[in-house]
Amino acid sequence: MSNVSPLLKDRVLKDRLFDAIASLDTVPVARVTGRLVKVNGLMLQAVGCRFKLEQRCLVETDEGDMIEAQVVGFDHNIAYLMPVRRLGGLFAGAKVVPLDGDSSVNLGTHWLGRVVNGLGEALDDGPRLKGGERVSLELNRLTP
Repeated sequence: MSNVSPLLKDRVLKDRLFDAIASLDTVPVARVTGRLVKVNGLMLQAVGCRFKLEQRCLVETDEGDMIEAQVVGFDHNIAYLMPVRRLGGLFAGAKVVPLDGDSSVNLGTHWLGRVVNGLGEALDDGPRLKGGERVSLELNRLTP
């Protein structure tokens, strides 16, 4: 490349840099996870990462499914989690993945007459609930 003009070298370097930056979208991002260390009734205990009070988490089951839970307390490095669904298939050392953001649902007139759980999921035999206005399930984030 010694006979190549500086402008061409600059253009080639810029093209390579652009390609390298574009390829970063395909690189998986590392995610910090915790581990399940104890189950006592409905109370789960997890360690291994920074959990925040009221934070939602996903807890791995032996079948590879994930059970949603919420951080309801902590003691030193132990986080106490309360599952929002029926437990099953939990095991010592199961992966606990902290989630970002709050819980929300799409609320609209299609909810009228329906039976739903605390997560806004239909419990009756009607169609899946979708569409509507996005509303937070967190009390302190609701607007009047």
